[in-house]
Amino acid sequence: MYPWRYHVVTVSSVFLALGVGILLGGTAGQRWIEANQQDVIASLAAKYDETVRQNKALQRRLDELHVQFEETVREMSRLVLAEAMAQASPHVWLVGDPEAVKGLADFLRDVGFAVTLVPPEAQGPPEKPEAATVLVVTGDLSPAWAGRMMLPTVRVDTTDPTPYSYLTAVKAIVSRMQGGGPS
Repeated sequence: MYPWRYHVVTVSSVFLALGVGILLGGTAGQRWIEANQQDVIASLAAKYDETVRQNKALQRRLDELHVQFEETVREMSRLVLAEAMAQASPHVWLVGDPEAVKGLADFLRDVGFAVTLVPPEAQGPPEKPEAATVLVVTGDLSPAWAGRMMLPTVRVDTTDPTPYSYLTAVKAIVSRMQGGGPS
Protein backbone atom coordinates (compact mmCIF):
# COMPACT_ATOMS: atom_id res chain seq x y z
CA MET A 1 0.00 0.00 0.00
CA TYR A 2 1.09 3.52 -0.75
CA PRO A 3 1.68 5.98 2.01
CA TRP A 4 -0.76 8.90 2.33
CA ARG A 5 1.88 11.35 1.06
CA TYR A 6 1.69 9.84 -2.43
CA HIS A 7 -2.04 10.45 -2.43
CA VAL A 8 -1.58 14.05 -1.29
CA VAL A 9 1.09 14.67 -3.94
CA THR A 10 -1.11 13.06 -6.65
CA VAL A 11 -4.20 15.04 -5.69
CA SER A 12 -2.17 18.26 -5.38
CA SER A 13 -0.59 17.74 -8.81
CA VAL A 14 -4.01 17.10 -10.37
CA PHE A 15 -5.40 20.32 -8.87
CA LEU A 16 -2.26 22.25 -9.85
CA ALA A 17 -2.56 20.99 -13.46
CA LEU A 18 -6.26 21.85 -13.46
CA GLY A 19 -5.52 25.38 -12.18
CA VAL A 20 -2.78 25.93 -14.78
CA GLY A 21 -5.17 24.67 -17.51
CA ILE A 22 -7.94 26.99 -16.37
CA LEU A 23 -5.55 29.94 -16.20
CA LEU A 24 -4.11 29.32 -19.68
CA GLY A 25 -7.48 28.43 -21.19
CA GLY A 26 -9.12 31.47 -19.67
CA THR A 27 -6.60 33.96 -20.99
CA ALA A 28 -5.56 32.43 -24.32
CA GLY A 29 -8.97 30.84 -24.96
CA GLN A 30 -10.77 34.12 -24.36
CA ARG A 31 -8.68 35.82 -27.03
CA TRP A 32 -9.33 32.96 -29.43
CA ILE A 33 -13.09 33.08 -28.82
CA GLU A 34 -13.13 36.88 -29.24
CA ALA A 35 -11.17 36.63 -32.49
CA ASN A 36 -13.59 34.02 -33.85
CA GLN A 37 -16.57 36.10 -32.75
CA GLN A 38 -15.17 39.13 -34.55
CA ASP A 39 -14.64 37.06 -37.70
CA VAL A 40 -18.22 35.78 -37.56
CA ILE A 41 -19.58 39.31 -36.98
CA ALA A 42 -17.52 40.71 -39.85
CA SER A 43 -18.72 37.91 -42.14
CA LEU A 44 -22.37 38.50 -41.19
CA ALA A 45 -21.98 42.27 -41.67
CA ALA A 46 -20.48 41.72 -45.14
CA LYS A 47 -23.34 39.36 -46.09
CA TYR A 48 -25.87 41.90 -44.77
CA ASP A 49 -24.30 44.73 -46.78
CA GLU A 50 -24.31 42.57 -49.93
CA THR A 51 -27.95 41.64 -49.36
CA VAL A 52 -28.87 45.31 -48.91
CA ARG A 53 -27.06 46.20 -52.16
CA GLN A 54 -28.85 43.40 -54.02
CA ASN A 55 -32.18 44.47 -52.52
CA LYS A 56 -31.67 48.08 -53.65
CA ALA A 57 -30.71 46.95 -57.15
CA LEU A 58 -33.77 44.70 -57.36
CA GLN A 59 -36.00 47.50 -56.06
CA ARG A 60 -34.65 49.87 -58.75
CA ARG A 61 -35.31 47.23 -61.40
CA LEU A 62 -38.81 46.61 -60.03
CA ASP A 63 -39.53 50.36 -60.16
CA GLU A 64 -38.30 50.49 -63.77
CA LEU A 65 -40.50 47.52 -64.70
CA HIS A 66 -43.48 49.11 -62.95
CA VAL A 67 -43.03 52.31 -64.99
CA GLN A 68 -42.67 50.27 -68.20
CA PHE A 69 -45.80 48.29 -67.30
CA GLU A 70 -47.83 51.47 -66.72
CA GLU A 71 -46.60 52.91 -70.04
CA THR A 72 -47.50 49.66 -71.82
CA VAL A 73 -50.98 49.62 -70.30
CA ARG A 74 -51.55 53.25 -71.35
CA GLU A 75 -50.33 52.51 -74.87
CA MET A 76 -52.52 49.40 -75.07
CA SER A 77 -55.48 51.48 -73.90
CA ARG A 78 -54.80 54.06 -76.62
CA LEU A 79 -54.65 51.28 -79.24
CA VAL A 80 -57.83 49.68 -77.95
CA LEU A 81 -59.57 53.05 -78.02
CA ALA A 82 -58.31 54.13 -81.45
CA GLU A 83 -61.44 52.92 -83.24
CA ALA A 84 -63.83 54.31 -80.64
CA MET A 85 -61.95 57.63 -80.58
CA ALA A 86 -62.13 57.92 -84.36
CA GLN A 87 -65.93 57.59 -84.31
CA ALA A 88 -66.70 59.98 -81.45
CA SER A 89 -65.16 62.28 -78.95
CA PRO A 90 -65.62 60.12 -75.84
CA HIS A 91 -66.64 61.88 -72.67
CA VAL A 92 -66.82 60.38 -69.19
CA TRP A 93 -68.71 61.71 -66.20
CA LEU A 94 -66.85 60.23 -63.25
CA VAL A 95 -68.99 60.14 -60.11
CA GLY A 96 -67.17 59.67 -56.83
CA ASP A 97 -65.05 61.26 -54.16
CA PRO A 98 -62.48 63.42 -56.03
CA GLU A 99 -59.58 62.10 -53.92
CA ALA A 100 -60.59 58.47 -54.43
CA VAL A 101 -61.01 58.76 -58.22
CA LYS A 102 -57.98 60.97 -58.97
CA GLY A 103 -55.85 58.09 -60.26
CA LEU A 104 -58.63 56.73 -62.47
CA ALA A 105 -59.43 60.22 -63.80
CA ASP A 106 -55.77 60.84 -64.67
CA PHE A 107 -55.55 57.45 -66.39
CA LEU A 108 -58.70 58.09 -68.43
CA ARG A 109 -57.37 61.49 -69.50
CA ASP A 110 -54.03 59.91 -70.47
CA VAL A 111 -55.71 57.46 -72.81
CA GLY A 112 -57.83 60.14 -74.51
CA PHE A 113 -61.12 60.56 -72.66
CA ALA A 114 -62.52 63.94 -71.72
CA VAL A 115 -63.31 63.54 -68.01
CA THR A 116 -65.69 65.55 -65.88
CA LEU A 117 -65.54 64.84 -62.15
CA VAL A 118 -68.98 64.83 -60.55
CA PRO A 119 -69.26 64.80 -56.74
CA PRO A 120 -71.62 62.07 -55.46
CA GLU A 121 -73.85 64.64 -53.79
CA ALA A 122 -74.48 66.59 -57.04
CA GLN A 123 -78.19 67.31 -57.55
CA GLY A 124 -78.01 67.15 -61.33
CA PRO A 125 -75.74 66.39 -64.25
CA PRO A 126 -72.80 68.73 -64.81
CA GLU A 127 -73.93 69.70 -68.36
CA LYS A 128 -75.95 68.45 -71.30
CA PRO A 129 -74.51 65.05 -72.26
CA GLU A 130 -72.65 64.67 -75.52
CA ALA A 131 -73.52 61.79 -77.83
CA ALA A 132 -70.61 59.69 -76.57
CA THR A 133 -70.95 60.25 -72.81
CA VAL A 134 -70.62 57.38 -70.37
CA LEU A 135 -71.45 57.69 -66.68
CA VAL A 136 -68.82 56.00 -64.50
CA VAL A 137 -69.92 55.43 -60.91
CA THR A 138 -67.32 54.53 -58.28
CA GLY A 139 -69.47 54.37 -55.15
CA ASP A 140 -72.27 52.08 -54.05
CA LEU A 141 -75.11 54.35 -55.16
CA SER A 142 -75.78 55.98 -58.51
CA PRO A 143 -76.91 59.61 -58.38
CA ALA A 144 -80.69 60.06 -58.44
CA TRP A 145 -80.56 62.03 -61.69
CA ALA A 146 -78.63 59.28 -63.52
CA GLY A 147 -81.70 57.06 -63.98
CA ARG A 148 -83.63 59.83 -65.78
CA MET A 149 -80.82 60.50 -68.27
CA MET A 150 -80.59 57.02 -69.78
CA LEU A 151 -76.81 57.23 -70.08
CA PRO A 152 -74.68 54.12 -70.48
CA THR A 153 -73.40 53.46 -66.97
CA VAL A 154 -70.31 51.61 -65.80
CA ARG A 155 -69.66 50.72 -62.18
CA VAL A 156 -65.93 50.76 -61.30
CA ASP A 157 -64.16 49.56 -58.16
CA THR A 158 -61.42 52.04 -57.19
CA THR A 159 -60.11 50.03 -54.25
CA ASP A 160 -57.44 48.56 -56.56
CA PRO A 161 -55.59 51.63 -57.95
CA THR A 162 -53.44 49.74 -60.46
CA PRO A 163 -53.09 50.24 -64.22
CA TYR A 164 -54.55 46.79 -64.80
CA SER A 165 -57.76 47.60 -62.92
CA TYR A 166 -57.94 50.92 -64.77
CA LEU A 167 -57.55 49.06 -68.07
CA THR A 168 -60.49 46.87 -67.07
CA ALA A 169 -62.50 50.05 -66.44
CA VAL A 170 -61.52 51.40 -69.89
CA LYS A 171 -62.62 48.15 -71.49
CA ALA A 172 -66.03 48.39 -69.77
CA ILE A 173 -66.41 52.04 -70.79
CA VAL A 174 -65.60 51.33 -74.44
CA SER A 175 -68.01 48.41 -74.41
CA ARG A 176 -70.79 50.66 -73.06
CA MET A 177 -69.91 53.40 -75.59
CA GLN A 178 -70.39 50.89 -78.38
CA GLY A 179 -73.74 49.85 -76.92
CA GLY A 180 -72.77 46.50 -75.48
CA GLY A 181 -72.15 44.96 -72.10
CA PRO A 182 -74.10 45.13 -68.85
CA SER A 183 -74.47 48.35 -66.91
